[in-house]
Amino acid sequence: MTDKSFDKEVLGRMMKLQRAFDNLKGRVKRIEEKHDIAGFQQQLNGLDKRLRLVEKSLLDTRQRLAVESISRECDEILIVLDLTADPEDPRKANASKKVVTTAASARERAKSSNTPESVAKEVSSLWKKELKN
Repeated sequence: MTDKSFDKEVLGRMMKLQRAFDNLKGRVKRIEEKHDIAGFQQQLNGLDKRLRLVEKSLLDTRQRLAVESISRECDEILIVLDLTADPEDPRKANASKKVVTTAASARERAKSSNTPESVAKEVSSLWKKELKN
C-alpha cells in the first residue's frame, strides 16, 4: 500500500467517523428537544414542592384532629365529674378541681404541642385514674 492510498483510506475513515459523530450529536439534540429534559426536571421540582405542601397540610390536619379529640375527651371528663360531684365529699371536690385544671392545661398543651397524641394519652390515663377514685 502506498502512502497516498494509505492517506486516502485514513482520510475516508476519519470522514466516516466525523459523520457518525455528527449524527450522534444530532440524535442527542433531537432527543433533548423531543423529551425536554430540562422541562421534566422543572416539573419534577414543582411536583416535589407540591408534595411537601400536601404533607405539611396532612400533618396540620392530623394535629388539628388530635386537638379536637383531646378537647372532646376533656369535655367528657368534665361532664362525668359534674355528674359524680359530691359537694359534701372534700376528696372528690379536690379531685374535680385537679381534673378541671389538668383538662384545661391539656387543651392548651395539645394546641401548642408537636405531638398531641402524647397529651391525649395523658388525658386518657388521668380520666381513668380519677374515675377509679
